[in-house]
Amino acid sequence: MANEDKQLSIYKRYWIYSPTEAKRIQSVANGVTASDATLGTVVTTGGVTKNYTSIVNDLKKVKQSDAIVVMSGDIRKVYYTNPTMG
Repeated sequence: MANEDKQLSIYKRYWIYSPTEAKRIQSVANGVTASDATLGTVVTTGGVTKNYTSIVNDLKKVKQSDAIVVMSGDIRKVYYTNPTMG
């Protein structure tokens, strides 16, 4: 069982939303192109689609103090779309 837990942990991800990071992404998009950036979306356990600004495999890597976890789980099983720069 312990080996199985270790194998699953390499696929564990956290979908993070940070208003600060969302503003930064939009600012960069406005500076580089004349169109908007689209944040990524993730479908939560309850079936609700939410925006996210980054995906991390360790919560210690989150740098924004206003960041929240909108979803966590096995990246192979979670439905999400990647952010785009318009």
